[in-house]
Amino acid sequence: MDGESHIGKEAYNAQRRQFLEQQGLTVLRFWDTEVYDDLQAALDAIEYCCQVGTKSPSPASS
Repeated sequence: MDGESHIGKEAYNAQRRQFLEQQGLTVLRFWDTEVYDDLQAALDAIEYCCQVGTKSPSPASS
């Protein structure tokens, strides 16, 4: 989950994401407010990605 603590850390986040993806992992990013405001939508996105094995769009400022 991303929140205000991730603002200004885009380069670090990109490097971390690249490393995780090189390890064969899929990274899904959600703003904390997305999860707090609509948990079911976040869970649905996670379930979808698990079922189809593809990446889901990330927030615009990921």
